[in-house]
Amino acid sequence: MTTFQRPCSGFTASDLISLQAIWPEGTHEHDTDGDRFLVCRPGERNPWLSIARHRDGTYLSLDLSGRAYARGRSLADLALDGSDAGDRAGAVQN
Repeated sequence: MTTFQRPCSGFTASDLISLQAIWPEGTHEHDTDGDRFLVCRPGERNPWLSIARHRDGTYLSLDLSGRAYARGRSLADLALDGSDAGDRAGAVQN
C-alpha cells in the first residue's frame, strides 16, 4: 500500500489516488525537486516506472534508463492507460 509523505505533496490527492489505483505497490517520495511516484518489481530496487511532478507543475514519466518518456501539464497527458501510445502530444522527442 502506498504511504503518502508530508508536508504538502507536489502531487494532488487525486493524482495519488489515481496512481495508487493503477499501481497499488507504488511508493510516493518527496524531495527538493518535487514528488515522485515509483513502481518497482518485487525484490528490485530500481523502478521500472517513475512519474514525477516538478515544482512548476509539470508531470514527467521516465523510462527504465531515466530518459523522459512523456511530459505534460496534467497526469492525463502522460497517457497512463496506454491509449494513443503511438500518437501522444506529450511524448518527448529525442
